[in-house]
Formats: sequence, C-alpha cells, structure tokens
Amino acid sequence: MSSLPEDIIVDIFLRLPVKSILRFRCVCKPWCKLFSGPDFVKMHLKRGVEKNKFNLMIADGYLYLVDHDSLSSSLTSSSSSITKCDQVSEIDYPYKTRDYIVEILGPCNGLLCIISDKDVICIWNPSTKEYKELPTLEQLEFIPTNLSTTRITYGFGYNCNIEDYKLVRIETFYAPDPYGNSSEVMVYSLRSNSWKSIQDIPYDPSYGGRQPGVLVNGALHWIATRWIGSKARKVVLVSFDIGDETFKEVPPPEHFKNKKFHKNKLGSLRNCLNVGVLGGCLCVLCHLYKVIFVDVWVMKDYGVRESWTKLFTIVQEMVTRPFVFLSLVQTFDNGEILLQKSDNALLLYDMKQGRSRILKIRHIRRSFEVETYVESLVSPNLCTYKKKLKKKNKNKKKNKKKNQKNRGGEYLCDT
Repeated sequence: MSSLPEDIIVDIFLRLPVKSILRFRCVCKPWCKLFSGPDFVKMHLKRGVEKNKFNLMIADGYLYLVDHDSLSSSLTSSSSSITKCDQVSEIDYPYKTRDYIVEILGPCNGLLCIISDKDVICIWNPSTKEYKELPTLEQLEFIPTNLSTTRITYGFGYNCNIEDYKLVRIETFYAPDPYGNSSEVMVYSLRSNSWKSIQDIPYDPSYGGRQPGVLVNGALHWIATRWIGSKARKVVLVSFDIGDETFKEVPPPEHFKNKKFHKNKLGSLRNCLNVGVLGGCLCVLCHLYKVIFVDVWVMKDYGVRESWTKLFTIVQEMVTRPFVFLSLVQTFDNGEILLQKSDNALLLYDMKQGRSRILKIRHIRRSFEVETYVESLVSPNLCTYKKKLKKKNKNKKKNKKKNQKNRGGEYLCDT
C-alpha cells in the first residue's frame, strides 16, 4: 500500500468504519497521526453525513442501538404495513447501572450528551467509547432561586466558527405577581470545560415536552412560549446562537397565526407544533385542528420568513389519530421519513406516495425517546488533549530527549 499515492490511501481510509480505524491507528505512527488529525476526523464525519449512514439510539430507561446496516436491511426486506427490526442490542454507556435510568440530551457530530438519574452529565462517543464527564452545577456554587421549578430543557450543539461544543440548560420557573415568570440559562463549553450563567429569558422552551433543541445553522431551536405579562403567552420559534450565546425569535410559518391548531380538546398548547431538520433545513410540523392532518413546513432560506414552504400534508388516519402528535426523527434517501408518535410508536412515512408503515423495534415496549447519530472519530476529550499537547511540546523544548516517547500521536493511541 505504501506505493499508492497518499490521496488514494486517505480516500481508502475514509471509507472504513470507526471500528476498523481504531484498530489500524496503532499499526504505525504515521497512521496514528493521520487518524488523529483534525482534517481526517472532519472528512470522515462529512462522508458519513453525506452518505446518510445514521444509527438509531433508543432510550427507554436504558440505551439500545440499531445500527445503519440492520435498519436498512429491515426496511428493504419488508413492504407490509408493519416492519419489524429484530437486530437491536442493549449497549453499555458511561455510569450504566440498573439503579438509574438514562436520558439523551442531544446528538451532534457522532457525540451524544446523556444524563442519568443521579444527575451525572457526560459527552460520549458511542463509536469510540470515549466520554467526558461534565462538572456539576454544585461546583459552580450555583444558587437556586426560591421560585417553583416547572421543568428543565436542554440543547447540545456545535458551532464550526468557534470550533466548540456547548450544552444549554434552561430551567423554567413560575412565580406569582409581581415577580413574573422567567427561565434561567446555564451554558457549558467543552473548550473551557466550564459552566456559566447567562441572561434570563422570557421563554418557556418546554412547549413540546422535553424535546432537545434542534441544531440548524449553528443555532439550537425550540418551539417555546413567550410570556406577555403574568398570564398571557404567545407561541414562538426561538433559537440560541452557539457562537455569541444569544437568544432570538425566528420568523415562523404563517400557520402560527392559525387558531385551529393553537388549542386542542383540553385547551392546552403543548405538542401542537414540533421542530426538526429536513434536508438540512429547519422544519416545523403543524398539527391542525384536533390532529386530523399535519402540515410539514421547511425554511429553505434560513432566517427569511418568505422562504417557508409547505412540502406536504399528512392525512392518513393511522398516522394522525386525534391528539396523537408527531415528531421528526430522520429522513431516508428513498424519500421516506422516520417519525415518532406521542403514543410511543415509530412509523415510516413515504412523502412521495403518501403511505406509511409502522416500525417495530424488538424489546422496546414502553415509553421511549429516539435519536440518530453517525459514526465519527470526534473526541469529547479533544480540547483537553490540545491543552495537554501544548504543555508537552513546551516541556519537550527544555528536555527533548526525556520527552521523546511522549509525542502527541502516541498519546492518542493510549486513550
């Protein structure tokens, strides 16, 4: 292989799964250096995203994995109204124990941010098995307010301009007049490995339940309610820019003004709208009038209200039973989209044919959440490694011979 041009060798390596690359990186120092380089990591991730080779991670208190090949095989082998996927496995994850359940706070670039009942949050790469435990809020000397908590909402994402991963924690409080309602915001930065508090916001992002923020265009998005006075509320689409750490409202589709979808039978606003990503664009699912049908809107030009386009409407009775709501999980190359129903079911909807089929996952019988991720070499300890590498190079100049065995490539092979 050494006689091949370097660009061809790199192209071959980019086609390999993460498991193979992890084995090959200890073959020799040049390979280890190549696989550890940021350029190779980015190219490998980009290829996985372009090929749409995603895996399903299902959480029902514990974590279960359905890899891309198993899912694809199940989908192509069945064309009936019910598709079964039996190739699912319970997997190990950081701090796994039968005494605590786990929740997924968000996926990004092959990393999953997860939290257990014992309030341990970590950023974890299921493909490489690396993880990083986040400092706890108690270490910040965080002083809780005396107001009553409603719920906590999270968002996890990456901004390529600052090359940093951030976790946003939004805790919503209610209070009687004259104090008013507010949400406290804490932001964790992987680069600095620290939390900080930013400005309180007049939004409640728990409008659609505990759905994590959706990452589009370097910003996290939620359907939220904005308080107008002590009682009045307005439904808005709100974003958090990961780079400058600011909140702002995104112009919504015209259906936000449609009163037929703003109230369900119980007079509640919750779950009538869901935000997602479709074809790389911001997407909103609007459940109209007792969920008799669902409009799917896409913002083709981010930030431009006029670019909202209604792609299609879901009208099937088996999909849109009254007061059963949908959230978008993933799109397939064949034109199907994977949706999760609020009555704990997964279904595949063919956008072109207007037909659907139920996807049943073996062992998954109770309430669950589902996220998708692509295999990647992205390390949750990458920023820490860079700091250690700089310190190591500094010491190397003082005593080159003493530190010759501790070069950066060998450090990564040991992790």
